[in-house]
Amino acid sequence: MIDIIPNWHPVFVHFTVALLIIGGILQLILWLFKEKTHTPSVLAAQKWLVILGSLAILATLATGLQAYYSVNHDTPSHLAMTDHRNWALATGAVFLIGSALYYFLPNRRQTLSGTLFVVAFLLVSVTAFKGGELVYRYGLGVMSMPEVTGEGHSHSHGEEEKKQETEEQSSSITNDEHAHSKSEQESPQQGHHDDGHEHEASEQKTAASSHGDYGYDHSANQTETASEDTIYIKGIIADIKYGWENGDGTPFRKHFLDYKGARYVESGGQNDGLNDLVTHHVEPEKDALEYLSLNFLKIEINFENDFAWAVADTRVKGKVRKSGREFDKSGYQTFLFRKVEGLWKVVHTHSSSRDYRPKEAHSH
Repeated sequence: MIDIIPNWHPVFVHFTVALLIIGGILQLILWLFKEKTHTPSVLAAQKWLVILGSLAILATLATGLQAYYSVNHDTPSHLAMTDHRNWALATGAVFLIGSALYYFLPNRRQTLSGTLFVVAFLLVSVTAFKGGELVYRYGLGVMSMPEVTGEGHSHSHGEEEKKQETEEQSSSITNDEHAHSKSEQESPQQGHHDDGHEHEASEQKTAASSHGDYGYDHSANQTETASEDTIYIKGIIADIKYGWENGDGTPFRKHFLDYKGARYVESGGQNDGLNDLVTHHVEPEKDALEYLSLNFLKIEINFENDFAWAVADTRVKGKVRKSGREFDKSGYQTFLFRKVEGLWKVVHTHSSSRDYRPKEAHSH
């Protein structure tokens, strides 16, 4: 058995689109040029288009439904996929009914059946467009995407002068806190037991300053006595907040460890791998939601040598662009981190939420 990834649907769908469009155009020609086109050869061609079109659409619908229930997707792409499915079912029903009438009512072939073939031609055009959106807008069924490289795709989130000023301010704040955090860094809980980690801490200190690119306010740490690792991880979480709210996958590609078997779980669903998380969940939020507000509260961070985990209360609000539905949910988020080459990387996330209940705000 030949393995088609993700399934056989892309093979059959092109036959269906081509046959139904040609069949609809042929029917229009038969109507417009009745005397010149109603020849045995042309009518025989129409007969074969009906037969082949019926077979192709049955195969396309079967493999399409199999794809609908098996391809990895998130909420925005699920809505688009359901819309495409409904159009496909309507198209198939119209064409198959027309095919049945074509054989059972031969005297109505150029009237009743022909009308249904033209309607199917119009429907399949819309269905094909919506199917293309699933691949090119939502990335469904795509195993991998090329890395974006080159000067033409580079961008920044602010002016260079502002960025430099923010980095200098963050660096100054971090230097002031270093004296207070040194004793905590040397404690067993943080996993720093010898002087061999001094260079590693310096790298994290520099990296922590760069979180300002995504709106992390380091001034909030001026009164907080925390270790370099704690500051760095809170900066990562702030970057993730920015990424979700803006549909920007850059913070995720920067801070998440891209490895085989990675899973990111959210309220009963999951994304397999970093690319799936970014292209099928984070980035589609830009088009699916009018706005998204995400807050991580009461962040608790624990360390065990080169492993760390953070738990936070969450509050997320947003509005679905297509339906206009607004939501307000609260819950909890867990981040797992591992130190790789001196820098903390996210290796797993798990979040769960439900509709916000005001009384819960006083129960913690």
